[in-house]
Amino acid sequence: MQPLLDDETAVLKFKQQLAELALAGFQLQFGKCLSLLVKNKQLNQMERDIIFSDAMLGYLYFICNVKFNGKDWLYQKTPYQIREPTVGAVFQLQTAVIAGRL
Repeated sequence: MQPLLDDETAVLKFKQQLAELALAGFQLQFGKCLSLLVKNKQLNQMERDIIFSDAMLGYLYFICNVKFNGKDWLYQKTPYQIREPTVGAVFQLQTAVIAGRL
């Protein structure tokens, strides 16, 4: 089975994006995923991919919907609820992963 992200540059850039979102406090899940990825050095590839997949889907939902809900999400005291991203957004992610463009 191929790893989801085998490009270390893409991995580092995505971790940076997660860190920025985690520090902003929009959604606690981003910090939890980042913590698992950074602190848990004994993760096998499958475990790492599962955490990355979860984080990416949450990230996709945020990026695709912040323009519609940003006023509420960015300025409320409680984190927004993560939902599944659109099929189109997931398709674009899959296409980018397959093409090695992450």
